[in-house]
Amino acid sequence: HKDAYRHEFVGTLLMIICTFSAGKWIGVDSLPVAWLSHAVGVVAADYIGGGPHVNPAVSVSMMSLGKCDYTEMYVRIAAQMGGGLVAFPLYKYLSDSLGWEPLGGPAFDPTDDEDGSKAFFSEFFATLLLCFLIYTLNWELNFG
Repeated sequence: HKDAYRHEFVGTLLMIICTFSAGKWIGVDSLPVAWLSHAVGVVAADYIGGGPHVNPAVSVSMMSLGKCDYTEMYVRIAAQMGGGLVAFPLYKYLSDSLGWEPLGGPAFDPTDDEDGSKAFFSEFFATLLLCFLIYTLNWELNFG
């Protein structure tokens, strides 16, 4: 499963740089440009990376659909976590060195959501939408 690990690790690095830069480094003053660059970044990272899962929820659902076995799913998730752990410090160093805005993602604000329910439902529905979109775009809308 070395290829799966390498595939996911590199795919995660690509996905983070291509999608998190939207609105921070590209399209700073224009919301439509930021959204367009984000969309192009997702497609480019997926195409260049060769179609990695890049998300543990996607890997679990692909295992559930029989597209990969348990060991491959486990290896892919480990690579995704490893890619994320390497990507953010690496891109922080890059942004600090070049004087750019640091990359960042969604943040949890406990003042408006003390029990975390808003954050939970936001992540849940975003992940559900992501999986449905992936299945629809790949004509894989079968759950059994």
